[in-house]
Amino acid sequence: MGASAPASVGYAVHNRLTYQSITPYGAIMVDDAVARALVLDAPRRLVVREFRVPTVGDDDALLRVSACGLCGTDHEQYTGELASGFAFVPGHETVGTIEAIGSKAAKRWGVAAGDRVAVEVFQSCRDCAACRAGEYRHCERHGLADMYGFIPADREPGLWGGYAEYQYLVSRARNSLHKCNRCGSAVFHGETHWCVG
Repeated sequence: MGASAPASVGYAVHNRLTYQSITPYGAIMVDDAVARALVLDAPRRLVVREFRVPTVGDDDALLRVSACGLCGTDHEQYTGELASGFAFVPGHETVGTIEAIGSKAAKRWGVAAGDRVAVEVFQSCRDCAACRAGEYRHCERHGLADMYGFIPADREPGLWGGYAEYQYLVSRARNSLHKCNRCGSAVFHGETHWCVG
């Protein structure tokens, strides 16, 4: 457990972070903080890796992961049946608390630091016909390689899946966050999506 933040910062830090400060613009600054994550680096081989916790920009957020669901897709990734490439942080049914969020992202997603949320797996270009129609799961520009839990670990910042202490959330995930009162491991992925809190 990391030390708590200096009194002047006024923002407690969880897990392994040592301290942080929030800028007037809502971006989080983390000094040499790391987060652990499970990385699937080959079929049937999960390894623990540490990633530097990134600075959150105006359009993004950092989620402190509480739970991550498992589904058939996770099994297919683990066994190598679903050929999506290696290595990556699995986990695409994530629930957690917003640790830090940029001002643009907070406005777009309607959430704030401290809110409990469920994360949408799909990312959106916001421009193609499917995205303009609200069918962002059929985005013409973003495929499996851009879905949370599928993004390669060597793409900065690496914390792209729910099998981690923290998950980085990007602006192109248009409908990315769904606020919930009671969240746990009961996140169900499906055509309509999940029901929590």
